[in-house]
Parts: sequence; C-alpha cells; structure tokens
Amino acid sequence: MRYFFMRWARNAFFIMSMTFALLLLTPDRVMQFQWVWIGWVFLLSGAMAAMSAYRWWEQSRDMALISAQYKEMTKSYRNANQVLLPPDASLYPLSREFNEMQTTVRRELIANRRQVASYETLFANLPIGVLTVDYRHRIVDMNDAAWQMLERRRVTLPTNEHDILKHFILVEIIRRTFEKRENIRQVVALNIGGKQRQIEITTLLHQPTSDRDEVIVLLYDLTTMLTLEQMQADFLANASHEFKTPLTAINGFIETLQGPAGADAALREQFLGIIESEARRMTDLVNDVLSLSRIQHGQTVAENSIIPLAHFTDELWQTLQESAQQKNITFKNTIAPDIEISSTPETLKALVVNLLSNAVKYNQENGQIEVSAQVEKNVWSLRVKDSGIGIPTSQQTRIFERFYRGDASRQRRIADGTGLGLAIVSELVQQLNGQIHLQSQVGVGTTFTITLPK
Repeated sequence: MRYFFMRWARNAFFIMSMTFALLLLTPDRVMQFQWVWIGWVFLLSGAMAAMSAYRWWEQSRDMALISAQYKEMTKSYRNANQVLLPPDASLYPLSREFNEMQTTVRRELIANRRQVASYETLFANLPIGVLTVDYRHRIVDMNDAAWQMLERRRVTLPTNEHDILKHFILVEIIRRTFEKRENIRQVVALNIGGKQRQIEITTLLHQPTSDRDEVIVLLYDLTTMLTLEQMQADFLANASHEFKTPLTAINGFIETLQGPAGADAALREQFLGIIESEARRMTDLVNDVLSLSRIQHGQTVAENSIIPLAHFTDELWQTLQESAQQKNITFKNTIAPDIEISSTPETLKALVVNLLSNAVKYNQENGQIEVSAQVEKNVWSLRVKDSGIGIPTSQQTRIFERFYRGDASRQRRIADGTGLGLAIVSELVQQLNGQIHLQSQVGVGTTFTITLPK
C-alpha cells in the first residue's frame, strides 16, 4: 500500500509540473486557466481514487481477518479468537457484532457439549435397558444394560432390529408403536438364556426431525421384584399358617381341660405337656422371625472377638445332644484346635446352631454329622456334612426361602421346626459378604459350606 501512495504522489508531482510548464509556454490566458483546472481536477480525482483504494484495502484486510476467525470458529470454538479492530476502522461495528456472536456461540456450544456428555453418561449407565429404533426399523443406539439384559453379542450400530431382537413380541410392540403412533407399556415373558424372565416393555414415539419417527424402547426386568413380591406373599401366608397351627392346638387343649377332662390328673398332665410344646414352638418361631428382622435391618452389628472355633462348636453341639441321641447320631468335630475366628458370638452361634440343627433334624437313624473348617489367606470356611435324607435337585434352589420345606407333609413327618433356620443362615452370610454352597443327594446326605472373609 505504501508503494501505491508513493507512485500516486510521483504521478501527481509529474502532472503538476507538466501543468505549470504548459502555463509558462502558453501565452493565451484562457488556455492557461483551462490547464490549471484540468490539473486540479485530475489531482482531486486521483486523490479521491487513492482514498477509495485505501478504504477498499482496509476493508478487505478487516474482512479477511473476520473471515479467518469465522472459519476457525466453525472448525473449533477453542481456537477462535476475537477480532480486534481500532474504533475508527470502517468495519469496527461489524467486528463488535461478530465478537458478541462468537461469545454467544462459544457459550452455547460449551453448554450443549456438557449436556450431551451428561446425557451420554446417563444413557450408558442407566440400570434399565434403552434402545432406539429409527423409521427404517434399524437399531441406532443401545445402552449396556440392554445388551446385558437381552444377552446379545455386541455388533456395530446401526443394524436391522431383527439382528438383535430375537423375540417376536418385542418386535411386534415396536411395529404397533410406529403404526398406531401411540406409546405402549406391556409386561411380557421372554425366554432369555434359557430362563423365563418378566420384562416390562415401554415404547416412546418421538420425532427427531419433522418427517421421521423414532421409537425409544425401555426394558425393565421385573423378574427379581416379582419373585420378591411372591416370596413376601408366601412368607405372610406361611407365617400365618405356622402361628395358627400351634394356637389352634393350644386353644383346643385348653377348652378340653376346662371341661370334665380337666379332672383327670393323667390326662391333664398329658395335655399340659402338649400345650407347653406348642407354646415353645411358637416362641421359637417368634424368635426366628425377630432374628431375620434384626439381620435385615442391620441390628446384629456388635464388637468382634477372637473365638476358638473347635471349642465353640463343641459347646453348641451339647445343646443339641438330646435331639441327636434320639436318632443315635454320631458327631465328629475335625476342626483344628488352633483355628480362631474373629466374629461376634451371636452371629457365629446363629450360623453353627442352625446348620447343626438342620443336620440333626433331617438325618437318619444311626446317622453321622461331621464338622470341619479351613482357613486361607483372606477367608475361612466351615463345612457341615450329614448322612441324612438329602434334598432333591428340584428343591435345592429354594431351600433358603423362608418357611420353604419342600414336600411339607413329608418334611413334617420327618422333622419339626419353624422353617426359618436356613433363611437365617443365608441372610447372615449375605450380610457378612460371604457365600454358602450346597451339595446334596437324596438318600446319601447333605453338605453345607459357608465361606466368610477373615
């Protein structure tokens, strides 16, 4: 630009020099006056042209700067800078508007990216399955919970819905949502991985664009919840029955004793013994229910102490001697004398007594019970093995349920009890972050092994 002005000044000086030379060489005054005007007009025109050219150059430079920053902003808002022009620049008002727009866009982009990141995190970590099906019936998005719930191998998305959704009822619900343009909510039974599961399917129709529909599918596994509800209903029914049975017996014998039979001393002694037995049974039932309640509400926490396991087990076995002698059961304690466990006496007692009591109740005449223990680096385990009647395979998954006793009539003929012993053991083991393992064969015997952290 400096070269342009130097050239313009040189040309202007040349023109002015030629004009004065012509004035000196022209005798006619009129002609001199005309040459002066021509020179000045040419000079003014040149000046105006130079000023216009300068303004054009200045605007082109500023516009190029704004354009460059706009391109940077479209690529990445992080690299874009504001356009700084002097206040007297012709494009200064435009640069201010551009800078304000850039600030607004940057703020909106940051907010949108934060929101998208939050949605993506929420979508990926939702405990329910979520998948999106587009108008072409392709699955375009699917979160981790949906892959796991449907037990499908991950594939690249988008893909046809039939490649992933192998259940006709699920595909049909999605199709009806598209056709009827209404949301659907339905609980269906799906066979997943060879197991029957109750899945609540909710479809939500939405339009990401003005002319294209999509369906968001929510999958919620109700199997565990429905199982718990059934267990609660069974618990109430069984508890009512277990309480009603001894109460009925107690009331019946009391009414009998209030009649003429009460005068018979032998009969009165017999009936009072039955009443005492039924009352003790009710007391045991109440205690077991309260124990379960305390375990579930975390009310069993107490200070741990070091307990010699072999000696502790021998002492607990003494409380079961009477029941064991009726069946002539042999007890064998193979726990090493030097094994010591850090636990609360109440917790350890509940575990050992319930396992030993169960082994006595369902053992056979002249049967055996063997107790052993093992200590490893981070865990210790207790094993109670009996030579009892065994547990059928079909019942082994349910024996830790409250009041579950398999064939109730057969079990009651074999042994009496509250039906809560193994439920208490299971609840305690879960609360202590341990595991319980069962091995059993009908007519051979049963082995329970509990493993707990040290």
